[in-house]
Amino acid sequence: MKRFYLTTAMALIASPALADITPEELWQSWQGFVADFGGSLTAASQAREGDTLVLHDVTVGLNFGFFNLEETFADMRMTAQSDGSVAVDTTTTYTMTADISLDASPSAAMHMEGSGTYEGATGVVSGTVDDYIYETTTAKFTSSISSTTGASDLPGASHASQSMTMKDITTRLHVVTTPDSYAIDSTLTMGRLESSQKTEYAGPESETPGTQTVQTVANGYSGSVTATLPRHANWGGQGSVLPEGLTVDAQLGRESSSMTQTIDSTFAKMNMSVEEGASDFGFAIDGRTVALSVNSTGGGTITVNAPQMGPAPYIVSIGNAEFALSLPYRPGDAPQDAGFRVALGGVTVNDTIWALADPTGSLSHAPADFTLDMRASINLLLDWTNPEALKAWQGPPAVLHSVELRDFLVALENAELSGLGEVSFSTRGPVPMPNGGQLNFSLQGVNALLDKLGGLPLVDPSLIAGAQGMLGVFTTSTGGPDSLTSQIEFSEGGHVSINGQQVR
Repeated sequence: MKRFYLTTAMALIASPALADITPEELWQSWQGFVADFGGSLTAASQAREGDTLVLHDVTVGLNFGFFNLEETFADMRMTAQSDGSVAVDTTTTYTMTADISLDASPSAAMHMEGSGTYEGATGVVSGTVDDYIYETTTAKFTSSISSTTGASDLPGASHASQSMTMKDITTRLHVVTTPDSYAIDSTLTMGRLESSQKTEYAGPESETPGTQTVQTVANGYSGSVTATLPRHANWGGQGSVLPEGLTVDAQLGRESSSMTQTIDSTFAKMNMSVEEGASDFGFAIDGRTVALSVNSTGGGTITVNAPQMGPAPYIVSIGNAEFALSLPYRPGDAPQDAGFRVALGGVTVNDTIWALADPTGSLSHAPADFTLDMRASINLLLDWTNPEALKAWQGPPAVLHSVELRDFLVALENAELSGLGEVSFSTRGPVPMPNGGQLNFSLQGVNALLDKLGGLPLVDPSLIAGAQGMLGVFTTSTGGPDSLTSQIEFSEGGHVSINGQQVR
């Protein structure tokens, strides 16, 4: 009797009928997923061969109006496994075509054709049709793409070819399906990316015929994406390109990268290289605001060689850099925040540049720092992600309520200018008018720096004299050596006072 129970249990476990997800369910789920975004996933034929669903000529098509993409795999095999999962295996090659046209102008249209090859690729789907995890590994992926921008018989048309290789790729995609949305949680790692691109500007009447080549190498990618994707939204149709219910939080980091760019044309000949350490990229949509951030913590170096500018290279090094931008896109009754931040730390240039700017060596050549961090409170009047509304709109796109200077710093040659403050604006007129608030600035060592700059051959002494005169009018001394402050106050009616003296 025990043997009968054991045999029956093993048979039930091994039975495909009790699998957590079947190949047919997975295929239908993927077809529904693509269809919910205005695309199509089709196969020329499909048939069961034992535990495997065999699909021939699998084609993915996406149509977003201005962007059309089609990819085709010769074969796809979905095999039911004894643990209830499904192994997914596609042919090692695929082909793609794409057309992009942001407006009706033929010169702006782009046509792309390409193919790709996978090596050492595996994929397994586990879970249920409404809650599954898809894990993949790929030892190597290579692709090649050729593209044409603009009509070939028009001036300025360009032709580009690109090849790319990715190595040691792993992905994990968790998809939970509800009647209203897809909840996405995914991760990615990639050991190395290599890319080479060549662009030829070869229109028959092009004023600047020539070529541009770009080669890129990057190492140590890791990233994650969590998102809520609304089902049955009007993706790519009329209305906003960011439909209601869409949320995204994406993060991508890399350990290092390098890029070389060469331009060879009748207008210019130049070679530029960029070396960068660790950096990360962020992108978020929360339903009302789009946010973008880029941080380079590992520093970088830009080197430019241009024969028309002399034989020596021009080199700029940056210790660290930040960029952040957040913008509301959905109009609302209450004021919304918009933000902008850019920061460069430890900026230096090589002796070639200093020889032009400071041939006598009067400056210290110390690293420079720059920071600008601002936040604004606005009432957005239109959805700028809606192309039709954007074309039809007339007048200002938003009403400005206030601007906050959260951080401002210029540190150069042992001199420093910093500032903070906030200004409010009247919303009654067509042009924003300050009606309250103040800005406070501190200046250290600025007069000494202006004296040095006045002796440089590329600087007009009259400009320095004018700047020093302005300092005398708009700043006051703190009593310390070369230490100045300036307070700018705004009041109702557009009045402006500087250091207690009304100037408007």
